[in-house]
Amino acid sequence: MDKQQKVTIEGEKLLDSIPSGSGITLWNDSLFIITDDAPYIYRISLDDYGYSQTLLRGYDSADYRIPKPVKPDFETAAAGKLNGAEHIFAFGSGSKSPTRDSLLILKASNLADQRIVPLTSLYRHLQTETKTPADQWNIEGLAITNDTLLLFNRGSNMVIEIDWKVFTRFLTEGALPAPGAYYHLQLPEHEGHLARVSGACTLNNEGDILFCASIEDTPNWYTDGPVVGSYIGIFNRKTRQVQFIQILKDKQGRVLKEKVESVEVLEQNTDGSIRAVAITDNDKGNSRLLEIVIR
Repeated sequence: MDKQQKVTIEGEKLLDSIPSGSGITLWNDSLFIITDDAPYIYRISLDDYGYSQTLLRGYDSADYRIPKPVKPDFETAAAGKLNGAEHIFAFGSGSKSPTRDSLLILKASNLADQRIVPLTSLYRHLQTETKTPADQWNIEGLAITNDTLLLFNRGSNMVIEIDWKVFTRFLTEGALPAPGAYYHLQLPEHEGHLARVSGACTLNNEGDILFCASIEDTPNWYTDGPVVGSYIGIFNRKTRQVQFIQILKDKQGRVLKEKVESVEVLEQNTDGSIRAVAITDNDKGNSRLLEIVIR
């Protein structure tokens, strides 16, 4: 990846009926959107951007947004295989135990086929293994690549890698998995605040990961506040180095003051450019999709 390459926003779409977009993943011809406080998972067609919603089991369809004290805070989305079938996985942030310590698993071909797996024991185990204090734990990114699960902790910009087969044994047998590796991403500062990872996805089979990171003007990393900016970056699992990172700007060249929560690759072109989609959350009850191009 040439460090001189640039990210541009090519288009945008307001999702005025989807609140708090936090995780996005691609399967077949559809985008699946997870939110941190809505009782639904949303499916958007890439053909016409029409969408459908499926109620999450155990939640009230009358709620547009789940109250903050009890919301599950699902912050991630990725597609992966379980028992030979493609599923959508969404991890709770773990920032408040036990209400946010859950894994949502949905069958991609039938979103009504879903289950919730408690993660309190797993999160506490990983905190111990990685020497991470509970008050610095906030899982906001997820990628499944080359038979490896990658969890991204916003609290410390840490990447935790777990062998996928080992992780699925946790799902079926409850055996706690040891991380295969864990390390920290070195991210830039802007206006005196450190960028912190907010989402990720697999870019290719060579170990490259596309990720997003955001900054809020707050005295600590976990308090909501005015958004200072968001970054798009690429790092390589083999070298564990950030190869490329750039703050997002609007078409007028101004820093985009929106919180990018998740990113997903749509296509990689023969000229080396990458087309991707990102989702933003403004905490006001709607979300936005950004079409971005790295060239």
